[in-house]
Amino acid sequence: MKRSAHACQKFENLFDRQIEHLRKLGVSDLITKALIKKRSLVIKQASEMRFSKGSIYFIPVILHRYLKGIVGLVDLVRHEGKSGYCTYIEPRDVYNIVETPKDFYYMFGVDDGQTTLNMYTDDAIDFIEKRKRSCLTVDEIISLCVHCGVLSRHYVNAAGSRFKNDGQVPDLWLCNEDPELDSSPINSTHPKWGTPSCSFRE
Repeated sequence: MKRSAHACQKFENLFDRQIEHLRKLGVSDLITKALIKKRSLVIKQASEMRFSKGSIYFIPVILHRYLKGIVGLVDLVRHEGKSGYCTYIEPRDVYNIVETPKDFYYMFGVDDGQTTLNMYTDDAIDFIEKRKRSCLTVDEIISLCVHCGVLSRHYVNAAGSRFKNDGQVPDLWLCNEDPELDSSPINSTHPKWGTPSCSFRE
């Protein structure tokens, strides 16, 4: 599917805004330059896709190893001027159960979890996989919250990741209006929680 010049300009503007946002958060030039190298590929890929209503076209993903671990990555999340944090978990014990690229990449056709609000997480996983989509990892839900302000609307699970000790799912929510990375059982549900997903990664 070939997009119009106007649509391509929209994708280009989004890409540039995301890079500028990362710069304002203090992300290093080394990282932003690596992402900028993917600009042509990302715009081309987006211009050839059909997006569901409400989908986020694309979001850059920075792997936590480039930012002093998950603690450094979640620190980029902002809500009403407050930075993200994690205290009651051991970030080094998180692992992914979905395959992701090994370096900087973009995820496309992102659903922020709105379609799975109030579903049990294990039911949401089935719902997502039946639609040939992929649940997001912990790095990816952090990236989603960095760029899209999701937490002002609802909270999110990283059903593409697990904790080694108990198999729980990482999540991001607001604790006294502070963005907190925490965990929850896979068989839990709440009206304000959703399970985000993407069409693919590249």
